[in-house]
Amino acid sequence: MIHFGRPLTRLDIGRLGEAITARHLSEHGHIILARNWFARGEIRGELDIVSTTQGVLHVTEVKTRTSHHYGTPPEAVTPRKLDALARLTTSWLRSQNESFSDIAIDVASVDVRIAAPSHIASVRVLMLEGVTSWR
Repeated sequence: MIHFGRPLTRLDIGRLGEAITARHLSEHGHIILARNWFARGEIRGELDIVSTTQGVLHVTEVKTRTSHHYGTPPEAVTPRKLDALARLTTSWLRSQNESFSDIAIDVASVDVRIAAPSHIASVRVLMLEGVTSWR
């Protein structure tokens, strides 16, 4: 069980989901290149986690939920969101002067079970790899 010294906010839960996903990716051989990368130019938005493994660039959109009342985490990643992530990925590549032969957009579905306002009972991460990919 994870204990916070105060009641958890939505921001706390989202940050926890991203931190756990980054650790999960690292434990599975990914090199984390960026976290919470913001584009503020012509294209605006955020990439949650950018990583690489075996020559493939992975952009991971993290969706953390404490309930499925409004749908599951992957359901929040709409075709419009995937299109925005692809444009942001292109912007990130340009800003880094990088190129990769294969690029994948992945979704991390993070389910958090709250035991009390300041206690997390459990966390489950499900990776959906290659939701969209291109060369």
